[in-house]
Amino acid sequence: MPFSSYTAGLFEEEVRRNTQLAAYRTRRKRRGMARHMKPDDVIKRLSDLGVTIGRMTLSRYVNSELITPPDRRHGGKGVGPIVDYPEYAILEAAAAADLIQNKAWSRKDVLEARERLFEIAQGKRGFDYHKKTGPETFNRLLNEARQSNTNEFDFVKQVVAISRANVYWTTLEKYNQLNQKMDQQK
Repeated sequence: MPFSSYTAGLFEEEVRRNTQLAAYRTRRKRRGMARHMKPDDVIKRLSDLGVTIGRMTLSRYVNSELITPPDRRHGGKGVGPIVDYPEYAILEAAAAADLIQNKAWSRKDVLEARERLFEIAQGKRGFDYHKKTGPETFNRLLNEARQSNTNEFDFVKQVVAISRANVYWTTLEKYNQLNQKMDQQK
């Protein structure tokens, strides 16, 4: 008889302990970043800036490397995949959409201008490349191209590439200022 009373007590203790832990085990755990910018958030912010694109277009821009790709990871059981766009992807998407829709650039033209702007900013990625570049940088590059001893065809190619990077930079700057004004109004 003492053995069965011991096992009954052990069983009751285990049940009591598990009921205490049940509330802790069912609580949702926080992992990773607290704030996520989903594709719908990016599209909404773009519409606030006056640019209308769809989810498929945003996906095409990511696949074509016209904007910085989002951080993708799995959120765990019951959460599914998490897609987190960086803040400056909104400005890059706005600039790309503006150049493609209003200025009739191809995606290849936008990509070349973006890559040229990265080169001008000494290969720095992220939105800092935009802030560290300005009109004086483009003027200096045009003067260097003018003074270089290249044939006319190469000179024209350099000038076109620099000019496109300048247009891309100017478009980014326009949407950056518009975004800052909207943030101040909120």
